[in-house]
Amino acid sequence: EAWEDVAQVLEADFWGTPLVSEQSHKSFRPITTASFKVNLWGGRRLDGLDAYWFHVVDRVLHALVTLAVVVAADLVLSEGAAPRDGVAAVVTGLTFALHPVHTEAVCNTSGRAETLMAAFYLCGVIASVRRLHVATRGERNSLRFALTQTLAVVGWTVLALFSKEQGITLPMTCAVIDFCASDISLRSLLQALRRPDTDEDDAAKKARTQDAQWFAARTAVLALATLTLGAFRLWLNGGAAPNFIPDQNPAAFAQDWFTRVFSIAYVHFLYLQSFVLPVWLSCDWSGKSIALITSPADPRVACVLATWAWFACSLWFAFLGPEHLRHRRKQILQATVAFLFIPFLLSSNLIVTVGTMKAERVLYLPSVGFCMLLGVGFEVLVGVLTKGRTGDAEASWVLGVPFKLVLALYALLALYAVKLHERNIAWSDPFKLWKSAYETNPISSHSRYNFALELTQQGDFERGLELILSVRKDDPHDIGTIYLEGLTLRQLNRCPEASKLADETMAQIGATRKERAASGLPLSIKEIRRNLDDEEALMLTLKSYCATTLGRMSQFVQDALLKSPGNAQARGRADELINLAKEAGVLN
Repeated sequence: EAWEDVAQVLEADFWGTPLVSEQSHKSFRPITTASFKVNLWGGRRLDGLDAYWFHVVDRVLHALVTLAVVVAADLVLSEGAAPRDGVAAVVTGLTFALHPVHTEAVCNTSGRAETLMAAFYLCGVIASVRRLHVATRGERNSLRFALTQTLAVVGWTVLALFSKEQGITLPMTCAVIDFCASDISLRSLLQALRRPDTDEDDAAKKARTQDAQWFAARTAVLALATLTLGAFRLWLNGGAAPNFIPDQNPAAFAQDWFTRVFSIAYVHFLYLQSFVLPVWLSCDWSGKSIALITSPADPRVACVLATWAWFACSLWFAFLGPEHLRHRRKQILQATVAFLFIPFLLSSNLIVTVGTMKAERVLYLPSVGFCMLLGVGFEVLVGVLTKGRTGDAEASWVLGVPFKLVLALYALLALYAVKLHERNIAWSDPFKLWKSAYETNPISSHSRYNFALELTQQGDFERGLELILSVRKDDPHDIGTIYLEGLTLRQLNRCPEASKLADETMAQIGATRKERAASGLPLSIKEIRRNLDDEEALMLTLKSYCATTLGRMSQFVQDALLKSPGNAQARGRADELINLAKEAGVLN
């Protein structure tokens, strides 16, 4: 059994599908999967298969990541090895620990991919920054340092990458931090690369040129190692890209360039909104949850333009801002680019298409950048208010920080804590979770379907059927929705309608079989994912619920299992009928 588990970890994607399969999402995360296996093994020996220990590990991981955030922020936002008060780092850690946007990554145990990846990512940052701070200029400007630094960063990148794919961006973050630690400017870097003149009379200028050249050399070595690692990771996919379909991410698949660019950019705005104003949070933003921007007259275009303007201004200040604010410029560059933008890059639809319109779990690591910006802002306010400090005002200060500013921070943390508690309560129960998702985002078919399912399990069949019918308007042929509609009709004593629904659906499945056989054309990704035998087995199982004799019920289920022996609903129905036959004393 142990060897089978190892084989599954090394051969299957995150969702258990063989990595080389056409149906695979190509999400190869063996470290995260192995952690689940260890969790399961340990839980069995403690108290069976209770999910409690999975959640304990997830909370501990979040605590460890928060600690790493504080250490990383203290190193990154400081002036090298100079003494520092840690105000920005403490604020960064507090806001990260309590930010409500993290609930999906921490409360949903499949979100462990985010927390594990973030832990390794931040450890890589800490290791890289400490080496840069400890090394002298002469040590940094050497091939030996470039190689050892690359080995250290790539080692942590491997651990982060095989926890979740976004870990491959760690070297880019380390390169930005190296740029800031080397104390070079973009202009000096470009000049050094364009005209590498080492015979300059000005010793200081010559030293800066050498710093820029060695930074470029370190970055080149790191880039080469990262590209090699990335090529190996793509090779593991079996030469195929993830097979996503437009229904999963309509914005990324939009044919019109304006719709595609502005719809994707609007999702970026919504992500930033989740940081700044974490009010509209949901476990589901899949499919057509967010309306596409199809016209320049759409008022949401202003939100997109504002997002672009903010990012452009941040880059301008970081690279071309006043020289006397050099330290602040480096802080903004590292917070905005190194921690907010780069870790988000592979989830942004800018480089690769992802399998969801929006997902709050992907904000777990990028939120470090936002929290750093809050920490820097708090530090700036402390500095501004400290200039007017007098001995008579000591009573209004707490540990060197104005009392009113401390109250403002407490108020922000209290608001975060209240929303965090609300989200924790939602994630504690499926009914509460999908009710919250439906109330936040009623447009989502997925949210409506799951809330309808929870309603039927609570016995509210009328309201559940109403939502199911609204989902079927969006996708009349979704087999899961049809099956749930049939079961709900049966619960409402409307079996003739349920049987008719099953017969009509089976006729459509038969027609689809004939069309496939006649066309001989390659199937679309959506059609490849359809298992017609499984769909037919579902409808036969549905008919068994409306049969009037035990014999007819059994016959329908037998036919279903012959069609699809692994169909979970048919197997479950077979178990029900076996128990029913035992009770009736007619088991054959």
